[in-house]
Amino acid sequence: MTAAPRTARWLPLAALLTFVTLPCGLVGLTVCNLLRWTEAWVEGEALSARVAEIERRIRGLTSKPVPASDTGRIALAASSATLARAELQTRTVDLVERSGARLIEVRADDDAPDDPRGVTVRASFDTTQDRLVDLLAALEGSLPLLDVIGLDARIDQKREGLATSEDPRLRVTLTIRGFRRPEKP
Repeated sequence: MTAAPRTARWLPLAALLTFVTLPCGLVGLTVCNLLRWTEAWVEGEALSARVAEIERRIRGLTSKPVPASDTGRIALAASSATLARAELQTRTVDLVERSGARLIEVRADDDAPDDPRGVTVRASFDTTQDRLVDLLAALEGSLPLLDVIGLDARIDQKREGLATSEDPRLRVTLTIRGFRRPEKP
């Protein structure tokens, strides 16, 4: 007889936990998940809008009419490899600084394949995605003819930390090739 009153004493508490507390906890968990899903959806929409904006800018750059240009300016002005490399380094520094990026280093690329008329430099700098797009458009859309043959871009974790931003800082290593005029005998 003593066993029945003991279980009867815990029955209201078990009923309260089962029929009130558990459903409230499940509703709270569902609301938290819905908030997370909504936040992820909003972030996805923002990223989609950002990608669409970048694509629109790129399409706008490609739809501009190409001006008639002097074909003699296609190659770097220097005829020797050393002078052409120095000119390419100067042009690279100028383009990177005009884009608003923070230049770290520009040096001759010794790992470049042998090309008797080509010279190659490698530039390292910190920038944002928008400025990088503008820099690449300026590089490939100007004279003398410069080719981007290598691009390595990483998010600069030291500056960004755990915070996310719409336009994170990038650490970029860019390899550029220019062509020189043939040496005159």
